[in-house]
Amino acid sequence: MTKKHTCEAHIRGSLRNTMPVPTADAIGFRSAQCGNKAKVEHNGKRYCGIHDPVRRAERQAKHEQWALEKATSDLLEACKEMLEGRKGARDKARAAIAKAEGTE
Repeated sequence: MTKKHTCEAHIRGSLRNTMPVPTADAIGFRSAQCGNKAKVEHNGKRYCGIHDPVRRAERQAKHEQWALEKATSDLLEACKEMLEGRKGARDKARAAIAKAEGTE
């Protein structure tokens, strides 16, 4: 019988989810091995489809691209409102600029 390999990634979970009634001292995190079936191997470690480092990097790049597009559209909308002279448009433009710069 062949051994089924599991994902070697470690995940964090809330202690609140492991107790029937959470207490004040149970607020925190615990670490556990993923346990999903391994699909790929990188640098001698096996990973599932969720924790595969290559796929995670691709998802992160897509998310950053989406965030940039969203910030650009927010900034464009704020600029249009400023040109139309709407109230609160400056605050909205400042917020959009801060979001685009990552300083919000």
